[in-house]
Amino acid sequence: MDERVFIDHAAHPSEDQLKVILDATYEHFRKLRDLTGQLNHEWRYFSRKSGWVFKVHHHDKALFYLTPLTNKFQIGMTLTDAEKKALLDSVIDDRKKYEIKAATKYPEGYPLRFMVETENELDQVVTVLNILNKI
Repeated sequence: MDERVFIDHAAHPSEDQLKVILDATYEHFRKLRDLTGQLNHEWRYFSRKSGWVFKVHHHDKALFYLTPLTNKFQIGMTLTDAEKKALLDSVIDDRKKYEIKAATKYPEGYPLRFMVETENELDQVVTVLNILNKI
């Protein structure tokens, strides 16, 4: 597992720190933030283990959580049964479909994660969000 970089509760991530930590993937973060600009964005600190996480939500529903890592970031989301079906019936990558099929259902839904280092990986996230009508 990749090491979390913003683990100090007292040190809220700044834009300058994000640019340094994410490096080339900062542009991917910015694009995703801009695409979801009509939604609520907030930095949340859950624990020392998870550190600061960028939460994108609409009212009480979390759409995804973005965890900054060195030179990349992780996107995590949970899917309802209907969202799972919509993605399995879609044009997303077969590896992601396999991951969705194999996912264990938790009370909040089925977990789905993406590691974003490249434009192609960002495009996969955007495709999923578009299919789910999240952006």
